[in-house]
Amino acid sequence: MDNIENEAWQYVVLTNATTDQRLLSMGKNGVDAYTLYHFYATQSAIQRTNQVWVTDYFCRKGLHWGRERMKIAKKILLDEGIIEETPQAVKGKEGFQKKYVKIHFLLENSKETIKHATTETRLREGSTNALDKNINALDKNINTCDKSREGTKSKLKEELPFSCEQELNKLVDSPRRDLHIIGIYWKYKNFKFENRKQFEVSLKRELKPVQNLIPYQDDRIFEVIDYLDGKNFKWTLETVFKYINEDLDELKAKEKYK
Repeated sequence: MDNIENEAWQYVVLTNATTDQRLLSMGKNGVDAYTLYHFYATQSAIQRTNQVWVTDYFCRKGLHWGRERMKIAKKILLDEGIIEETPQAVKGKEGFQKKYVKIHFLLENSKETIKHATTETRLREGSTNALDKNINALDKNINTCDKSREGTKSKLKEELPFSCEQELNKLVDSPRRDLHIIGIYWKYKNFKFENRKQFEVSLKRELKPVQNLIPYQDDRIFEVIDYLDGKNFKWTLETVFKYINEDLDELKAKEKYK
């Protein structure tokens, strides 16, 4: 049973009344709302709470959506009372709020619920696992016949434990405001680092310019990042700060008539 408890947060438990009957019956926008609700529920499982810290920008990037699509889907969930926004002030950071989303109608990941889910999952995966074992046995035979290649693969695994995606996700989820901003900036620009040394050197370089952005809320930073995206010049965190207090609508209007 202890193993089941440890697996509890790998599962997202929703009700058909909330998903099928309320959301999927609304047509295309309802389907988007359903997708967004599931995304929130997944974050609930990851953060182990029904009141998650998640921004609209983070959702849009995760779902590959534009602003309007996100706005419509979220409005449906808010109007239906399926979620609610609960912004909270951050202690020691005057004027800064973390936007939390409280998710309603999630089922508790109880021992009984998870036991049933894991049993059903393991039954469905049984035949697949058998095939995997055969493939692994074949791989083992091939590797045995090629000792030099096996040695090289083991060496590479030891030398390259670094995962760029995992490190970026840690930054985005960091309670430290400066690291969080760097994380969303890097993910937006699709930065890739081959090893930990590259990552750490780049992080150290960003720690100074990011300080200017700490007093600003995420939504404003995202607006500037969206504005700069697609410009025909290289932009950085310093550029984001340069535009942070500008009237972006006015700038867009001027650019339109140039």
